[in-house]
Amino acid sequence: MKLFLDDMRVAPEGWHLVKTANACTAWMAAGYPVEAISLDYDLGTNETGMAVIWWMIRHAVWPPHIYLHTMNPVGRDHMLWLLDDHAPKGVQVHR
Repeated sequence: MKLFLDDMRVAPEGWHLVKTANACTAWMAAGYPVEAISLDYDLGTNETGMAVIWWMIRHAVWPPHIYLHTMNPVGRDHMLWLLDDHAPKGVQVHR
């Protein structure tokens, strides 16, 4: 499964749209095999894509591919900083 976290955009073909960080982490917590995740930063509900990254850090759940499709350059930098610091070897962060 490929998860596309965004509150406004339509998910690309082959991706499952989730609109909140809580919905995104719920799919991962349920044990579904997530092969890729694509994160937006600004979610419009006082939450950000950072919440998903913090959840992955706390629970040691990492999809093999992580994409950042946010248009927020500061948010992208913060997410990249966390991923560079915490993602285990073998996880590909697509910039």
